[in-house]
Amino acid sequence: QVLALNQDLTAVRLRRRWVEKYRDAAAFRHIGEEDQTELTRQIAPLVGTEDADEFAKRFDNFMYGLMLAHMERTPAFRRGKKQLRGIAALLEGRAAIPQVREKLPLIQEIGTAAFWEAEDVLLLERVREELRHMNRVAVAKAAQEAAEKAAQEAKPQPPRKVKSEKGIIVEGLSNCLVKFSKCCSPVPGDEITGFITRGYGVSVHRKDCPNADPERNPSEQGRWIKVTWSDDCYDSYNTSLEVICKDRPNLLVDISTVLSACKASVTGLNIHTTADGFALFHMVIAVSDAKQLQQIIRKLHNISSVMKVNRPAG
Repeated sequence: QVLALNQDLTAVRLRRRWVEKYRDAAAFRHIGEEDQTELTRQIAPLVGTEDADEFAKRFDNFMYGLMLAHMERTPAFRRGKKQLRGIAALLEGRAAIPQVREKLPLIQEIGTAAFWEAEDVLLLERVREELRHMNRVAVAKAAQEAAEKAAQEAKPQPPRKVKSEKGIIVEGLSNCLVKFSKCCSPVPGDEITGFITRGYGVSVHRKDCPNADPERNPSEQGRWIKVTWSDDCYDSYNTSLEVICKDRPNLLVDISTVLSACKASVTGLNIHTTADGFALFHMVIAVSDAKQLQQIIRKLHNISSVMKVNRPAG
């Protein structure tokens, strides 16, 4: 490497005395401490300046600094030692790379106590020579792996199946208890919201329910949570209807006929009549969704003497 130095370079001309000395191979046969200092300070900065591998150049500078710190017994040696062991550990983790695997015995040796107890500058020079291109190889491999990972992540992924409870998906939670509030009895198709109760899971309300207004109790606004209907809803859900009518004979028969025609099951029924001739039906029916419920409400409105049909809320 010394013989290959360009004699026309100013940096080489300024160190001509040492360059001429070490152009002779005999100068390397017996290297003392003074020779090691000259090689590190005067020759090392000149060697490999035309190398296009920036990683190798940086590793050269690091290793020359480590050698100098070793010879001068400065605190920088301890820091450099720790850094070199870290580099070796990083390279050992890349042993699958053929170029790294080839140098694995030396890489592993750097991590041993015997390597550092030898206090051999020439051993450090061997490390510099054999590993100066390894950082570039490891970084290139890491960059390739990162690019492959990014490409894989960019591919469309199949949608993740979200588990629901009673046909309800609670944002940010899974396997939580869900119940439907009796004050408004929501069914699929209704706009809904959830309230985190104390000890009873999430209570699901229709959004138009007065009890679902966060402003009603400002101190508990943080307990409202987003909920949505899933694609795997139940076959039927119970909900309530109030029917206000002018009482007449066969009114119950007509209402039952509509419910039967719309394929709605009645799970609860309460009838209250007044002295002035009105009848109030409060019924609990099982429907599949809001579309079926609206069909029932329209048909009930068409019954003679039915004045009003309500969905209770609040």
